[in-house]
Amino acid sequence: ENVWSLEKEGLGMTLRQKMIFFTLAFLATAAVLGVGAVYIFGGLDENLDILSKEVYNLKLHRDLRSSIVKFVGSAREWGLTGEDKYRRQYREDLDEVNEKFERVYESTPDKSDVERLGRSFTEIKRDAEIIIKSEMPVGDMHVLALMRALDVEYETILERIDELHWRSIESTMQVVSVGARLRSNMLYYLFLLIAFALLTTGFLVIVMRRIIEE
Repeated sequence: ENVWSLEKEGLGMTLRQKMIFFTLAFLATAAVLGVGAVYIFGGLDENLDILSKEVYNLKLHRDLRSSIVKFVGSAREWGLTGEDKYRRQYREDLDEVNEKFERVYESTPDKSDVERLGRSFTEIKRDAEIIIKSEMPVGDMHVLALMRALDVEYETILERIDELHWRSIESTMQVVSVGARLRSNMLYYLFLLIAFALLTTGFLVIVMRRIIEE
C-alpha cells in the first residue's frame, strides 16, 4: 500500500511538473505571438498614417495646379479684354497660389522640388505682373509677347507639378502595397493565435482528465 501510495505521489509530481512546464511554455509562446501582433498592428497603424499623408499631398498638388491655372487665366484675360474684374481676380488668385505653395512646401519632404516650382512661378509672376500693370493691354504688342512667354512658362510649371504629383502617386502605391503585406501578416498571426488557443485548450483538457483519473 505504501509503495502504491509513493507511486501515485510520484506520478502526481510528474503531472505537476508537466503542468508547470506547459504553463511556462504557454506563456512564452503567447508572449512571442503577442509581441508579433503588437508589431504588426503598430506597423499597420504607421502605414495608415503615411497613406493619409500621401493622399493629403496628392490633394495639395491638385489644389496648387488649379490655383496656378486660375492665376494665369486672370492675367491672360486682362491682357485680352482689359476688364477690371480680371485685375481684381488676379490679386485674389495670387494670394491663393502663395497659400497653396506654403502648404505644399510644409508637407513635401524634399523641399528642393518645391523650391524649383517656386522659381518657375517667380518667372510666371514677373511676366504676369507686367501684363496686369499695363493700362491699355488690348492690342499691345509687348503684352502679346509677354502672354506668349507666359504660356511657355505656364506649361513648364504644370509639367513639373504633374511630375511631383506622379511621384506622390507612386509613393502612395508603395504604401498601399506595404499595407497589403501587413494585413496578410495580420491574418497569418490571427490564424496562429486561434490554432494555438485550440491546441492549448485540448492539451489542458487531456492533462486535467489524467489528473482526475489518477
